[in-house]
Amino acid sequence: HIQMYGQFKNKHIIERISELMLENIIPIKLRRNVNVDVYVHTALEEQAGGYCWGDTSIVEIEIARTSNDHHYSREKLLTNLTHELIHAKQFIMGEITPNMNMWKLQKVDRDKVPYSHHPWEREAYRWEKRLYENYFQKLGV
Repeated sequence: HIQMYGQFKNKHIIERISELMLENIIPIKLRRNVNVDVYVHTALEEQAGGYCWGDTSIVEIEIARTSNDHHYSREKLLTNLTHELIHAKQFIMGEITPNMNMWKLQKVDRDKVPYSHHPWEREAYRWEKRLYENYFQKLGV
C-alpha cells in the first residue's frame, strides 16, 4: 500500500499508479503487507531529489520539489519518484539491506565505491526513465 503525504496534484492517482508499478516490478506475488509512505517536501538535505530507506515490510520515500532553488518540473518529480520506487522494490525484495551494506547477498563498501557505482543506484538509474514513460507518461498524469 502506498500513501502520499504533502501536496501533489492528482495525489490519489499517483498513489495507485505507484502501487501498480511496484506490483509489476516485484517479480513475485508477496504474501505479506508492505507499506510505502511517500513524503513530498519543498527541499531535502544535500539538495537531493529524493531519498528512500526501509526493509522488507516498511519503506519511506522523501521527494523534493526543489533543489538549489530550482523548482522541479512535474516530469522530473515523477521521474524522481519512479527512481525511489525502484529502491523501494529493492528493500521489499531484500536485495538491499536496511543499512545499505549488502546488495543481493554481496557486501558493498559504500565508502570505497563512488555513489554512482553503487549497484542499487545503477539499477535505479537504468530503469527510471523507461518505467516513468510506461506508467506516468503513458497514463497522462
